[in-house]
Amino acid sequence: MFEEMVYRGIKPSLYTFTVLIDGLGKEGKIDEVQCIFDVMVSKGFEPTTCIYNSLINGYCLHGQTEEANNVFVAMIEKGCSPNVVTFNTLMNGYSMEKNFGQVRLLFFEMLNRGLKPDCVTYNVLIRVLFLSGNALTALQLFYKIIGYGDTVNEKTYAVVMDGLCRCQGINEAIRLFRNLEMAGLELNVYVYNILINGACETEMFDAVMELLHSMLCKGVQPDVVTMNAIIKGLCNSGSVSKAYELLDNMRRLGISPSDHTYATIMEGFLRDYGVKTPTPEREQQPDTLERQRQLFPWRTTEDCAELFSWLGSSQMSPAFSTKQLTIVATLLGTNQRQLVIVVGARAGRLR
Repeated sequence: MFEEMVYRGIKPSLYTFTVLIDGLGKEGKIDEVQCIFDVMVSKGFEPTTCIYNSLINGYCLHGQTEEANNVFVAMIEKGCSPNVVTFNTLMNGYSMEKNFGQVRLLFFEMLNRGLKPDCVTYNVLIRVLFLSGNALTALQLFYKIIGYGDTVNEKTYAVVMDGLCRCQGINEAIRLFRNLEMAGLELNVYVYNILINGACETEMFDAVMELLHSMLCKGVQPDVVTMNAIIKGLCNSGSVSKAYELLDNMRRLGISPSDHTYATIMEGFLRDYGVKTPTPEREQQPDTLERQRQLFPWRTTEDCAELFSWLGSSQMSPAFSTKQLTIVATLLGTNQRQLVIVVGARAGRLR
């Protein structure tokens, strides 16, 4: 687009450069961003704080925090004052690299410049404290923010819940969740998903069902992430049949299963029932194979077609192999070629 403007003799404005740098930066096209930035400067435009922020964000999204910091230093040297967004962006970039010391330095520099932290600042700090093992300090900061009446958002609650699940266990996270509920706060599906995932990882399925019930009662619609977490937890605990039942419930709730949903159920089934691929050297005994077929929840090739329609997709899970496909065909009493043909036809890939 930029090249076409130049070709047509259209002179880009500062606003044009701002939009281009911001958009390309968010897409991670940092080389193009730097090129357009250099063209802008060569045409006599003075970069604004907003433009510098976009450039810094582009480098951070690309994992190049040192280059982002060089831009930060350059903007100060040129007399352009950084704002809260500048510091938040850099702090978040360094936190992703677990460079917690640099996050701390940037935070105090921001305070020294008289800038007031916002909820994004606090979210980064709380996450850093949890990641560095300072869960108690993270909670103290969280409660102090609320006590001071500073603004927090649902992302803040999500960061705290996630940190508690990782550092102090799901029980502490659920306790805080209940307190927030009693305070009348309405939390979104992202927060529920963090708690449900934490409960699933510790096989606290009573708590999972309570959280799911709470979501539905409060009008918070579960999404595919919610269901995938529960299905994975059930499969890991050996309850593959319950995971399969949940697959039906997903459809009733209007939630479309993803590639990951199907792959998780199949991998759980193959793992938990110890199904082995028959080989010429070692054929399965007829009674063993029949018992495995009885356990297998999909009875016919057509039944399996929906489950494996994602095989025809370019996004097929790499965890699902030809070996596993052979196992499924064996359990169905068919052959791999027939299964692939039916699956491909159902997926609309074969004509």
